[in-house]
Order: sequence, then C-alpha cells, then structure tokens
Amino acid sequence: MGQAHGAAAGPACTPRLWRASNAAEVGRLAFTVVAELVRARPTAVISLTTGITTRGLYQALITACRSGRIALSAARLVSSEEYLGVSDDDQISLFGWLRRDLLDPCGVAPAAVLRLAGDSADPIVECARFDAALQRLGGLDLVVQSVGLNGHFGFNEPGSPRDVATRVVTLAPTTRESNAAYWPAGAAVPAQALALGVRPSLQAGHVLLLASGARKATALARALCGPIDEESPCSLLRLAPRLTIIADAGALSEWPDHSAPESLPKQVTSVAASDLSGRGRPC
Repeated sequence: MGQAHGAAAGPACTPRLWRASNAAEVGRLAFTVVAELVRARPTAVISLTTGITTRGLYQALITACRSGRIALSAARLVSSEEYLGVSDDDQISLFGWLRRDLLDPCGVAPAAVLRLAGDSADPIVECARFDAALQRLGGLDLVVQSVGLNGHFGFNEPGSPRDVATRVVTLAPTTRESNAAYWPAGAAVPAQALALGVRPSLQAGHVLLLASGARKATALARALCGPIDEESPCSLLRLAPRLTIIADAGALSEWPDHSAPESLPKQVTSVAASDLSGRGRPC
C-alpha cells in the first residue's frame, strides 16, 4: 500500500507543482491523480475533504463513475473532518456535504466510509477510534486536501504540531467566517471540530494539495516558499514522502511571474498543465 505503512515523515521527495490555468483545470488534473491510483489499486485508502476547491475533482469522479471508467466501490474512503456536536444528518455536516458532492452520486454506501462522528458522546475516544481504524487499514495511500486562507489544511489550524494525531481542534475565527458562507443564513458554524491529524497525513503515501483563486495566494506562497513550521500547516506537507500541489493562476499570483519555474523555490519542481499530456506523473 504505497508508503503509508507508518512511514516517518521527512523530505523523501521534491514536491511537484502542477500549474493550472483555472479552477476547472485544477479539478481535471486532480482527477488524473485519483483515477490513476484507483485504477492501479482499487482498494486504495483515500482521505477526502470538502469545500469549493474540490468540487471540480468530485464532478470529474462522478462523471467517470457513471460512465464506468472508474469505480470507487472497492476503495476505502476516509472523511477527514467534522464539526464537533454535529450529526451526519445536520444541514452543516461535512460528511453530509461529502455525501452530496461525491459519495451518493458514485454509489458509495455511507457505512463503507471511515468518518469522524461529530456527535460522539466522547470526542477524545472517537478520535482514538478513528486513528486505530486507520491503522488497521494500513494507513493512507492518498490524502486530498486544499489550502485554507490562513494556511490550514483539513482544520489543522496554525500552531498544529507536525506529530499531532487526530483530535478535537478549535477553529480559527477566519476559518469559521469563511465556512459560514457555505451554509444557509443563520446557520452557526461550530467553534470546534474533529480533524484528521498532521501525523497520519504526513505518513500517507501521497499528499495532493489543491489551491484555486487569488484569495489563497498568500497562504500558498507561504506554504511553498516560506519555512516549514507549525504557523503554516500546509508547509508541513512538504515533509510528506510524496507531495503534488495543483494550483491555478490566481492561487499562484503572489509570485512576480507565476508561469516561470525559476520564480519558485529550488525545492519545488514546477510543471505547466500544458506540458502534462502523456506524462506529468507526480514524483
């Protein structure tokens, strides 16, 4: 199962940046990564997140599932975060969002997905149960995440240690404000959530990090060009054995010339989407 079997996090591979022209192309390129894995290993363990950035990927997966080009029925899917105190059938449930955006259209039964129960009577025990179940699966083959406005990924907010397990987290005000836009007026975004930890994410065989839009540009530039530290959780993903970043022009706009590979730090390999035809496999 790839490198997911308890591999220690470390700079095992130069991260690769795929430069997309727009959000639609981010989704298309992300689909190629997920589809290649599922075709090669139908029972792959894949962690999924929610949000606007992943919708292009999920639409492409739905189209491929409905046409029979791929199947997710054997894959072991993992839902990486949930609001604390929220049940699966709540209107703001993140697992409910994942069901609507991907699982139900692809015919994946909810019972087949490893997820965090936000309404658990004991959230600490629930997080330990989740991590134990993930270990029994052999760890993650692929983590799909997106860049948060403050540099978080999957509710791992600034200050998250690189060795932290799945746990209860307190959401940053910027995260709650951003997430409020996803829900009907008057729906309160909880102050806390359950989040897949940084440690199991870094132990995954491959991390796929997506970014779209100019609002993500500062956080992405900090993650790729700044120091690897806890104040930029996405920067910690550079310690994963294999990291692919797919970002569009808006998300890369913090560089003077984001189309030029020389504008990127030396530790990141850059490939334009137009150059990926017939090759472009991540490192």
